[in-house]
Amino acid sequence: MSKKYCNDIFSKMKIKLDNLYQLTRLVVPHRFIFKAH
Repeated sequence: MSKKYCNDIFSKMKIKLDNLYQLTRLVVPHRFIFKAH
């Protein structure tokens, strides 16, 4: 596997994680998130 290919996959995964995090913050109340951490 080329390095560029790995970087592309990593970038896509990171974007998905960021989107998931944003979604979680919208859905879950802030107090609950603070308790979890």
